[in-house]
This record gives sequence, structure tokens and C-alpha cells, in this order.
Amino acid sequence: DVYKRQVTITAGSTFDFQLYNVVAGREYQVQMDFGSGFTWVAGSTYDGGAWQAISIDLSAHVGETVVGVLIYPSGGEAEQSYIDNAEFIIP
Repeated sequence: DVYKRQVTITAGSTFDFQLYNVVAGREYQVQMDFGSGFTWVAGSTYDGGAWQAISIDLSAHVGETVVGVLIYPSGGEAEQSYIDNAEFIIP
């Protein structure tokens, strides 16, 4: 069974997680499903070789309900990427 939880975005909400890749200068993508399929929310380049804290401002999605999240490297180094402590911060 997959654990499922819906989260409704309010003003000041963020999606926070930590990302690690042994290779420097890699890219990541975050997609969220607001009920009609996954859509790109954020992406950037991150430094490799150490854990990096990432916080995504969700103010553009206030009032929407998230039913799914995808976090993945978009630079082709998935076998060397680790994600930890993913959470929604809802004030």
C-alpha cells in the first residue's frame, strides 16, 4: 500500500527537502500533481558532494491541493542522487 496524503497550499507554504549527489553541478526537477496530472513546479542546479537544503515557494499555488510529488535529478545521475527530509511547511 502506498501512503497517500493530500495537502492544501496556503499563503507562505513551502516544500522543503535535502538533496545529495556525489557529482557537482547537477540539476533537479520537482513536479506536483494538483489533481489533473503532474506539472513542473521548480528546478535548478545544485552543488554536489554535500547535502543541500532546498526550499520551494508555493505561493503561486495557494488554494490548490497537492495529491502527488515527484523529485528527481534531471541531469542523468539518478543512481548517485539521494533525497531526504521532504516535507510541506504549511503555516
